[in-house]
Amino acid sequence: MLAQFTLALLIFISCWGLSMGILILVAKTVNPFLNRLLGLTIVIMVWPYIQTMLIATGTILQFPCLYGAFAFFYYLTPPITYFYLRALLFDETKFYRTDWRHLIPAILQLAFSLPFLFKGFDHQIPFAKELVNQISVTNLTSITIVPQPLALFFVFIQTAIYIYYSFKLIQNRKKQTNPNQTHQFLILSWAKSFLYYFVAIAIFMFLNAARIHLDIKFFDFIPFGGPLFYLRSILYSLILIGIFKNPEVLYGLPNFNRNIIETRNGQQKVQYNPAFVAEEYYLPNTNLTPEQLQEYSVILTEFMQSGLKPYTQHNFNIKDLSMGSGIPQHHIAFYFRYHSPESFVDYRNRHRLNEAIRKIQNSEFKKKTLEGIGQESGFASRITFFNVFKKHTGMSATEYMEKLKRGEIQARLIDSPF
Repeated sequence: MLAQFTLALLIFISCWGLSMGILILVAKTVNPFLNRLLGLTIVIMVWPYIQTMLIATGTILQFPCLYGAFAFFYYLTPPITYFYLRALLFDETKFYRTDWRHLIPAILQLAFSLPFLFKGFDHQIPFAKELVNQISVTNLTSITIVPQPLALFFVFIQTAIYIYYSFKLIQNRKKQTNPNQTHQFLILSWAKSFLYYFVAIAIFMFLNAARIHLDIKFFDFIPFGGPLFYLRSILYSLILIGIFKNPEVLYGLPNFNRNIIETRNGQQKVQYNPAFVAEEYYLPNTNLTPEQLQEYSVILTEFMQSGLKPYTQHNFNIKDLSMGSGIPQHHIAFYFRYHSPESFVDYRNRHRLNEAIRKIQNSEFKKKTLEGIGQESGFASRITFFNVFKKHTGMSATEYMEKLKRGEIQARLIDSPF
């Protein structure tokens, strides 16, 4: 009776996790990148349950290729989980150029598995029979050139490394998070819960492998299951339940930095992605308090006026401002959207323009062109520099210089609109 219940639970978990992962993968949300990572993580984490179901029902004997076809999932799970947590905690919407290096172990495992996959049924069936006969996981014949114990060791080491880096991500983000803000607290809580579940599932899997290797017989009617199977199932179910419990997770945990810069009448304006009206969902909890506004204003001013002059970097953006000031990225975007008389782009350009004016005050125009002064001040485009200059001074940069030389005007910094 218990064996039938366990098998039914195994089939239910497999179908639930697979369908849930696919649903998240194809769902249209405010942050597709984040949800693709979450969906992929859910799918690859359910594979051990699917594989166990195939072994328990004997289906693996009809499709022995499935034993090796998805073995690389074990190497893929840790880095994909890390990518998801990183994107979740730091409002990322794309991969870094060097992220492909994290996938090297999974790619190598897949490449090593190709000979097994292409040798046909007669070659594959002995490996499947070992699984059905519940041979110790460390004594299974390896389908690749890497011995099975060594392969398990590599998976263990890789998992431990990514768990360590994932905890570091959470610690770094925790330093920048205001626990009194519900949205930030939700993100951090979900990230910690997701990582704790992942760590516990991984530990139970390795403990179960050790139990089988030591030939400890207990609840062995489910191949490679044992007593820890129920704990793993509960933890994996809690991940899936957590997604429904927190619809913000399912919708991609909207960040407020999803902006598109478009040009109208020569002026750059920030237009926000309307796919999900985040402020309607979060406004009661994420509206910045007067104390926060005052604090953020002081912090941003001190950071921008520091000797670092971060705005002089041509690619300086909201993420850089968040990292430098320690203010959460979505708070900064919310601040500029609802509580500032100027957009982030205007704010950045004003500081760049003031830097250019300071250079002009120091007579740097005598040895540098206006274009050179603009580039050193952070303007990547000559046209943008001249447009911003005219917008704030009411005259072209050349006209400004001529009047300055004749003493008709004095170089003055552009004040904040506050």
